[in-house]
Amino acid sequence: MCIRDREEKDDAEEDLRFYDEVDMFGGPSDDFGWDASPEGAEEPDRAPVGDHAGLEKLERVEAAMAAHGVPHSPQSFTRLLQALGRLGLVYHMIARVERAAEARDPNLDAFALTAAITGCFRNRQVAQGFRLFDLMQAAGLEPNKYTFNALLSGCVEAQDPGKGRAVLEAMGAAGMVPNAVTLNVLVKLFTAAGEVEEALRHINAHARKGLQPSTWAVDLWIR
Repeated sequence: MCIRDREEKDDAEEDLRFYDEVDMFGGPSDDFGWDASPEGAEEPDRAPVGDHAGLEKLERVEAAMAAHGVPHSPQSFTRLLQALGRLGLVYHMIARVERAAEARDPNLDAFALTAAITGCFRNRQVAQGFRLFDLMQAAGLEPNKYTFNALLSGCVEAQDPGKGRAVLEAMGAAGMVPNAVTLNVLVKLFTAAGEVEEALRHINAHARKGLQPSTWAVDLWIR
């Protein structure tokens, strides 16, 4: 019995490491900011099909956690939502968010919702991403700088510089200081919209604060 329990525990620990391994799906961590470069893989124009083999493994992880009495924490729930988004399983991710919101699950905090919002934009589900932001506000959760960077990325996908300005204004009103990710997304947003002078204004304004855009953002602006 002891040997079997030890083997089951070892299997559970191996499955739990999948939370770490899954971060490699879709690239390295990006601080929720989706600071993707133009050289990255093209996203599909259709709704994502998703990696269902990855879903099965995630389900095994949760089953192992339940079997050993390990509840989700805010951190592990956030990692789960990140994994679902990176695997292209957007609708499974949204369903988990909605169930957690309905149950008033304390694990659904601002970081978890930001991970889900980012997952939507990563998979070009722009309307769903902004809907989850509405859910965040309805739940009384305060957005953080990662949330605002994710929303700006959504504005890039929506090709809506006007909305981007509104997000940037809301970011300032919330006392959030833009970082390098913010700058990269702003350069991409305004350059793609043909507002090159606006992109340059942000580059200059951030340079005075010691921030420089990434090389790919500068190349995009030059072109």
